[in-house]
Amino acid sequence: MKFTVSDMIAFPVEKVYAVFRNHTPDLADYIPDVKRIEVVEKQDMGNRLKLVTKWIGSHQPPKIVQKLIRIEDLYWFDRAEWVDDEKAVYWRIEPVMFSKYFEATGKNQFRAKGDKTEVILEGELKINLHSHPAVPRFLASKIEPQIEKYILNLIKPNLLKTNRGAEKYLVNNK
Repeated sequence: MKFTVSDMIAFPVEKVYAVFRNHTPDLADYIPDVKRIEVVEKQDMGNRLKLVTKWIGSHQPPKIVQKLIRIEDLYWFDRAEWVDDEKAVYWRIEPVMFSKYFEATGKNQFRAKGDKTEVILEGELKINLHSHPAVPRFLASKIEPQIEKYILNLIKPNLLKTNRGAEKYLVNNK
């Protein structure tokens, strides 16, 4: 399922892009439901930066899945390639749990809008439960779109929380 979400940040694009590209771990203190962000791998190639970060969540999973998912398992890897000439990042999210049934890829574009920045997140989410041992094949096709819809309903609020966190970071680190 493809999706697009956009939001404005009340700072110039150069500052916003630099914060997201170079200070992602520092944003954890400003984003609800994120305990910590760790840089796992970094490869700086001048106007490109390949970055793998580990995001550790702090929110409780929904009650319906609490027997399957423990809070300590709520982390994921963000594999990103930052392209400075485009003011964009191409990303792939890899959750630790259910990673072989989940695929999320996309691009965040940072665009100047006067003295503000528009962040446009475009992505694609695919859930494939056909090979999951606990899901009967005939149910997989019915469950997959519901899970995709549930996850997509979290994406916009999470983008907004992350952007508000970046604004707070910029206010506190002028």
